[in-house]
Amino acid sequence: MFFISELTEQQQSLTERLKQQEEHLRNCAAARRLYEADSQKVEHWCHETDITCSTELPSDCASEVLEEKVKQYKVSLGCTSYFAKSTAQSFATECLVKIL
Repeated sequence: MFFISELTEQQQSLTERLKQQEEHLRNCAAARRLYEADSQKVEHWCHETDITCSTELPSDCASEVLEEKVKQYKVSLGCTSYFAKSTAQSFATECLVKIL
C-alpha cells in the first residue's frame, strides 16, 4: 500500500509538472507569434522608409518651392517695412500736431 500511494503521489506530481510545462510552452508560443508579427511590421516599415528615402527629390521642384517662399518673404518684408514707415510717419505727424 505504501508503495502504491507513493507512486500515485509521484504520478500526480509529474502530471502537475507536465501541465505547468505545457502552459509555459503555450505562453512561449503566443509570445513568439506576437514577436514575429511585430518583427514583420518593423520590416515592412523599414522597407517603406527605405523606398521613401531612396527616391531623389527633383531639383526643379525644390527650387520652385524655394523661389515661392522667397517671394512670400519679400512681400511680407515689404508689408512690414511699409507698416513701420507709415506708423513712424503717423506718429511724427501726431507729435507735430500736438506741439503746434
